Amino acid sequence: MARYFFEITNGGVHPDDVGTECRDLKEVHAIALRTLTSIAGEEAAQHDRHSVTVMVRDEAGHPVLDTTLTLTTAWLNRTRN
Repeated sequence: MARYFFEITNGGVHPDDVGTECRDLKEVHAIALRTLTSIAGEEAAQHDRHSVTVMVRDEAGHPVLDTTLTLTTAWLNRTRN
């Protein structure tokens, strides 16, 4: 298994100094998506628009995956409380 590093950008850059061992790129992709949706779920109640990015690098530091989730909330025909 190879080690991959999942750097998170969420209002600031949060490097991954430990990394995660993954069987293959399919697992890398799944972890990145779980990370994005987990963070978005936590942030959704606090922001009407929020973007989170996960940049994954291999052990040599080369980027292998860059994925971003943008969550937008728009109030329609009602007053916000």
